[in-house]
Amino acid sequence: MLKHNARSTTITMRSALDDRATETERSWNVRHARGFVIGVVVALVGFWVPVAIAISIWLSAS
Repeated sequence: MLKHNARSTTITMRSALDDRATETERSWNVRHARGFVIGVVVALVGFWVPVAIAISIWLSAS
């Protein structure tokens, strides 16, 4: 695609590769953001479920 800026005399050439790279980066970011959120949820559940079980056992033993 030919892109021309009316205020300057420079003409830049954008290739389709730029668009594909942007799309690839976007999908990479979305996948990694989703993985991060899932990892945080798993870590929180993995920590708090045993704590909750231990507290319930401790309270029932009292």
